[in-house]
Amino acid sequence: MVAGMMVFAAGRQLPGLMGRQWLLFGAALALMPDLDIIPDVLFGTAIHHGPTHSLVFALPVALLAAALVKRTTTWFSETSYARLAVLGFLFYCSHLAVDLITLDNGAPFGMPLLWPIFGGYFDIPLYFIPNVLHSSNAFGLHNIDVVLREVALFGLPLLFMVLFGNGILKFRRIVTPIAFTAYLTSVLVLLARSNPHF
Repeated sequence: MVAGMMVFAAGRQLPGLMGRQWLLFGAALALMPDLDIIPDVLFGTAIHHGPTHSLVFALPVALLAAALVKRTTTWFSETSYARLAVLGFLFYCSHLAVDLITLDNGAPFGMPLLWPIFGGYFDIPLYFIPNVLHSSNAFGLHNIDVVLREVALFGLPLLFMVLFGNGILKFRRIVTPIAFTAYLTSVLVLLARSNPHF
């Protein structure tokens, strides 16, 4: 979700990309890959991190979402369908990027990023965010730690994008190197804490 907001903040620099409607559109698409958890919760299936976590799946979803909002609302009347679809795809993929750096401790490990073209699962050996618990512990301390780590990884760049974009933060030549150093340090600390043998 925070990564999706980063796409929104970065995109705000483009002409016409402003307003709550963009935030709602982006949030909906950034959360959409996890709709596959509903059958898991309701029926005890195990399809999470399945086809909805695929780049190939993301494309038609973005195209359909762009067409739906263009036809049913006036929110994006000044935005071309192509731009809306591309940004929708980026919002959707922001979720996949976060999942790629999140620990997956349930087989099959990783995500089928190229499904159905290639059925293999992609995973990286290092992770920044612990696994998310979807059980009765969903609102426990473990998942609070997960949220805080995502905020640390993506919230700080988001904050600076907003502050710089709105002209609130001055002295860029001084603040930028300090902010970048602090951010890089926090990322390395998260990496070391998550991967003891790093």
